[in-house]
Amino acid sequence: MAEEFQDFSIERKVLKSFFDENIEKATKNFEYVLHSGLDYKAFTGGFRDQLFRIISDYHKEYSTTPSIATVVTKYKRLNKKKEDFHSTITNFEKVLNIEYLEHDRSFLISELRRLYWLRELKTLHVNGVSYLNQVKLRSTDEQPDIKIKFLIDELTKMLSSKTNQVREGDVFKDITVLEEIQNKRDNPIETKGIDTGIPILTIVTNGWNAGELILISGRPGQGKSVLLSNFGYKAFIDGKNVVYFSLEMPFRQQQYRFFAQAFGIQYAKIKTPHHMNNDEFVVLKKSLKEKSKKDNFLFVVDAPEKCTTQFIDNKITEIENKYGITVHLCVVDPIYLMRSVSNERREKDDPVGMISGELKLLAMKRSIPFLAATQINRAGGERHRMGKDPDAMDLSFSDRLAHNADMIFIITSDPKDLAQLHIVKFRDGSGPKIYLKKMFEYMKFEYSEEYNDKEELKKYTKHIHADIEL
Repeated sequence: MAEEFQDFSIERKVLKSFFDENIEKATKNFEYVLHSGLDYKAFTGGFRDQLFRIISDYHKEYSTTPSIATVVTKYKRLNKKKEDFHSTITNFEKVLNIEYLEHDRSFLISELRRLYWLRELKTLHVNGVSYLNQVKLRSTDEQPDIKIKFLIDELTKMLSSKTNQVREGDVFKDITVLEEIQNKRDNPIETKGIDTGIPILTIVTNGWNAGELILISGRPGQGKSVLLSNFGYKAFIDGKNVVYFSLEMPFRQQQYRFFAQAFGIQYAKIKTPHHMNNDEFVVLKKSLKEKSKKDNFLFVVDAPEKCTTQFIDNKITEIENKYGITVHLCVVDPIYLMRSVSNERREKDDPVGMISGELKLLAMKRSIPFLAATQINRAGGERHRMGKDPDAMDLSFSDRLAHNADMIFIITSDPKDLAQLHIVKFRDGSGPKIYLKKMFEYMKFEYSEEYNDKEELKKYTKHIHADIEL
């Protein structure tokens, strides 16, 4: 590591900020670093990056930073030798004795980030030179152009992995856009978002797309969680990696729900298996074995009581690093049980509005779609019972939900076994009302050809010049 790109005093001051006497301030300082895109790699030296990991692991579990006593206890477990423990505690005391002023926070983080990126760029340069030197061997290759292309691709991947910068450019001077549009035109499958599992919904919306926040709303008992699990399971079946954050139901209950829709066995029988016959148990055992062999994952995460967007962001990173995968879709059920990471006054007045804004920013940062459940207010429910269609302003808790979401769907029920999915907000145009069969015993909805008018639905697909199967 290049010494000119290190500054121990800055690193110690930043670490000291995580042990403010006010635990809320300490946690806020830590989350400020995380929102800056920094992790333990920003801290050089074994002790400092280890201390950051301890704080990070504690925050992931409890959504707050640890006390000094907690850190000392953890170090006792990590250091078996007395001399190692003594040395570590000495280093820890040096951090605690550093003077930290809150108004310096922005400068300290900016400087820490600058030094971190300089180290990363130097590493990129060294690795890049190493790769380019291999081009000298191209004369011995039968296909030198392929070799060069491989090296360029490797460098591009390296650069992409080292940077998380905001893109900017002149709208009309960006010469790469034409090639991009042509590629999308020639390969339409590559431009399609994640399939929703409901044909007309996928056609109209182009599926779930990167950076979008999609809200599923309705009165209690209408099937919001069921529909979210259906969307998540469909993405999994199509080979996507899905993370489902469950704030209302524990892991095992969600697992049983996914089993019901995946294996076609009634949820009640999976929950109380003594009602399951032998044939059903054989189907469950065989199907579970087949699904477990898939290369992609469907994770359910028991979210903590005070789940934040920072917890979600950290957990996705943890899963991606642990399993060596990329997460393609995130589901949050429901949004109104989350806690905002902000300590601003308006967070107390409008917490759900703040959370929806944070989730939207996280969706853009991660470049994946986020699906979340919320509710409609009592007045909206009453209007629907009087025969009026719901709209985006019927959402409970906050008007900002409607502003921050890219798409909003509201579920209502008329007959006992039928539900209506209203597309009440859609950035690219208007959407139809879709009828779905409720099959809650199997924890799923099914698209109903019987109740959906194909000609009516095709009014929303005029822009697509192709035969459409609805």
